[in-house]
Amino acid sequence: MNSLPKYSLEPLEGDEWEVRRTKQILRAVVREKEIRRVTTEALAARCSAFLGAPESVKKATLNGLFAGKRKTVSITELTMLSRALGVPIWDLVYPAREEIEVRPGVFLSAADALVADSFTSLPVAGTGNMMHIPGRLVDTSRLITRSEVLADHVERAIAHVRAGIGLGHHLASAAYEAFEFRLSLANYENLYGEAPTLRSGIREVASLTFNRNEVAQGGDAADHFAAQLLSIEHLFAGVQVGDYMLGSSNIELPTDG
Repeated sequence: MNSLPKYSLEPLEGDEWEVRRTKQILRAVVREKEIRRVTTEALAARCSAFLGAPESVKKATLNGLFAGKRKTVSITELTMLSRALGVPIWDLVYPAREEIEVRPGVFLSAADALVADSFTSLPVAGTGNMMHIPGRLVDTSRLITRSEVLADHVERAIAHVRAGIGLGHHLASAAYEAFEFRLSLANYENLYGEAPTLRSGIREVASLTFNRNEVAQGGDAADHFAAQLLSIEHLFAGVQVGDYMLGSSNIELPTDG
C-alpha cells in the first residue's frame, strides 16, 4: 500500500492557506526557471551573486524549496529569486492564468487579485459600500507613465522647434502635459513623501515657468516656452525624432512630420 507523499509542491490534504499560497508561488518560480532553461545549480549561483556572496545559496537548499519542504517563503527570498530569474516579482506572486486564493476559500483571477491588492478600499460613510482608491503601486505606475508621455511630447516639440514646423500643436501639447505632470508629481510627493526615479529632464520640464493656455494661443508665450525647452535640450540628447537627433546639430525634419 502506497503511503501519501510527505512533501510536494502540489497541494496536499491538510495544507493550510499559507502553505497553498507558498506552493503556488514556488510552482511559478519552477515554471519560470524551466522556461528559461536555468538549472537549479545555475540558479543557486545567480542567487549567490545577487547576495554578493559566492556559494552562499546551495543547490540542495533550492532543491528542498522546490520539493515543497518549506511552508513559507520570505519576501527577501522571493526578491532574490525574481532577480535571479529576471522575472517581475508580481509574476511570481500572481502567476498569469491562475486563480489566486486571496484568503482562505476565496478565489480571484490573477489579474483581479493583483488589482485588489494594489488598491485600498475605504467604507463610504452612511452607505455600507466600499470605495476603491488607488494604492501606491497604481499611483507610481501612473506617475511614471505620465512622465514618459511628457518626455515624448517634449522631445517632439524640441525637434519641431529646431525644424521650424508644426510649432503650435507640439508646443501646446508639451505645455499641457508638463502642467498635468507637475500637478501629479506634487500630489504624489505630498502623499508619499518621495517620488520614483524619473528619466533625465522630466523634473526640469515640470519646473519651467509658463502658462499652458497662453502657450496654446501662440505668440510671445509660445516663443518663451520654446526657448525654455531648447535650454534643456541637452537633457534629452541622443533621442531621435524623424531626421533630427536631440542634442546634435540641427537637421531639418520632413515637412509632414
